[in-house]
Amino acid sequence: SGAKDPKFIQKCSKCGGKGMVMQVRQLGPGMIQQQSAVCPQCSGKCKNVTRGKECHHCRGDGIKREKKKANIHITKGTKRGDHIKLEEMSDYTPNTNKPGDLYIIINEEENNDFKRQGNNLLYTKSILLSEALTGLEFILLHPSGESIVVRYHNIIKPNDIKVLSGQGYPSKNSIIKGDLIIKFD
Repeated sequence: SGAKDPKFIQKCSKCGGKGMVMQVRQLGPGMIQQQSAVCPQCSGKCKNVTRGKECHHCRGDGIKREKKKANIHITKGTKRGDHIKLEEMSDYTPNTNKPGDLYIIINEEENNDFKRQGNNLLYTKSILLSEALTGLEFILLHPSGESIVVRYHNIIKPNDIKVLSGQGYPSKNSIIKGDLIIKFD
């Protein structure tokens, strides 16, 4: 209720317990507008708690504030823009019968070396002219922490690509993975 005891709750004197008040505004010379608005004294609650008699837990709001921890499982293949819904983990107001839902919207950190394109992982490798003519071999540190040996023994033309199947992002709710696409520059 917001009060230490229900006897300290009284009907709002400004709105008479209706929660709304009528306001008159002058729009211009000889023009007025009358409209209803939420009572500024009780914030539409229709009642007030006697000063000094507020509940010490909620400070007269009727809501006890608390912090909660929640474990959130982010499945493989989750991408930017996907959301996770936590039911009844949001704000609660006394006039409703349950708290609202909390939505967590996923964002991905940018990576200077790797770019995401759907479930594929794009990597641009700068190479020397000698490597373009004779081929190359290098170790690529994958975002998963795995070291991948990449071998390309053909002549490399500008914008040639090498595709490593199954080394990209996993598909959501599937065991299929995207590809790692290496573009030579």
